[in-house]
Amino acid sequence: MFKKIFSGFAKKQAGTKQAEEIIQSITTAPFAKNDNNEIHFGYDELGGFFMLKTFIIGELFVKTNQGAQLELDFKDGTSLNLKADALEFASELSSVSGRSITFIDYDLQKKELAKIQNSKIARLTLKVKKEILIFEVNA
Repeated sequence: MFKKIFSGFAKKQAGTKQAEEIIQSITTAPFAKNDNNEIHFGYDELGGFFMLKTFIIGELFVKTNQGAQLELDFKDGTSLNLKADALEFASELSSVSGRSITFIDYDLQKKELAKIQNSKIARLTLKVKKEILIFEVNA
């Protein structure tokens, strides 16, 4: 399912109708939420390189050339800080007022992927431009 969502978006920039169609096609529960946004994520591997592919649905609307940082806080008290693989990205407005979708990918080392897959995440903190969004993980 993740490949369908990301491949459709990568081939053609979403307009308001297409962005809403992407949002409506999501059948999985969000990984984490805050009051105004939800974050979904999955993993991908291409030629030995690992990626954490995320998308945020909600009020977040951003256009940046400064990248983003994602901090994963684990229940064991450790954390992992990831930087977006691209400095430039932009949210796409949906046809629903006040809602957009933002795709951000992060490069992962194999040991970081193992940590994410084998540990319980308590919280995610997304830093992009002047925004700091804290997401609580669904139990």
